[in-house]
Amino acid sequence: MSNTVFTTETQRPQREGLSLLFKKLCALCASVVNSRRKLRFTLVELILALGLLAILAATGAALISGLTRAWDESRQQGRRVQELVRLDRCFRSLAGNAMPFTWRNAAMQQTNAFIGNPDTLRLASQITPADAIDGGLRFTYLSLDRDGQLVAIVRSKPFSEEAEPEGLRSVLSENVASIQFSYCRVSSADPLVEVMEWVDTWESDRADIPLAIRMQVDWQDGRTENFLMRTAGSGRYERHGSWRNGEKLTGQR
Repeated sequence: MSNTVFTTETQRPQREGLSLLFKKLCALCASVVNSRRKLRFTLVELILALGLLAILAATGAALISGLTRAWDESRQQGRRVQELVRLDRCFRSLAGNAMPFTWRNAAMQQTNAFIGNPDTLRLASQITPADAIDGGLRFTYLSLDRDGQLVAIVRSKPFSEEAEPEGLRSVLSENVASIQFSYCRVSSADPLVEVMEWVDTWESDRADIPLAIRMQVDWQDGRTENFLMRTAGSGRYERHGSWRNGEKLTGQR
């Protein structure tokens, strides 16, 4: 009898330990099952997640496209500004330093280096000589070629009557639809009365040059710019030579 009681009392703590271990295992399994249940998504949740991802992707693509377009437009605008600055500097250098210059052609007739037409311009401009051999004048021919390029042909001697002038060729602007020159002159022969007017043609037999030159450039993309410059040697108080407003060149001197 005593042995039976002793055995029962000895096995009781073992059963309690096994019961506690079993409860812990059950709690661990329940936690694993609950965690797996939490990781599962329903179809509605998946659809919402995919929709949010699609919205974010579309927003990012639109943002990147807008930034790329803005960058391209800014670069294009920068190139246009540089082109205008380069064209303005060239025109100011040519027209601002223009001066009267006459010479005898092959027929020994007096010819003015300045010939202004609505779409072409020939003029002589003063420059700073690079050395003792280099002259102080440059003769320039401005025109629009067949490829839509505004071209300046420069050389150190006057242009003759050839159809295609030869010289150092420089492209001032591209994709040009048309150019138009106009010339300011004094309509009165009295030097004290200056009534100015704009004309489209400057006669080749005139002894003087315009008071100012205006150039209008129309590009193929619809842009239009006007460049205006006063010439150097044709003002009332600053003039190369004597007053020769409207005076015609003679054949012999």
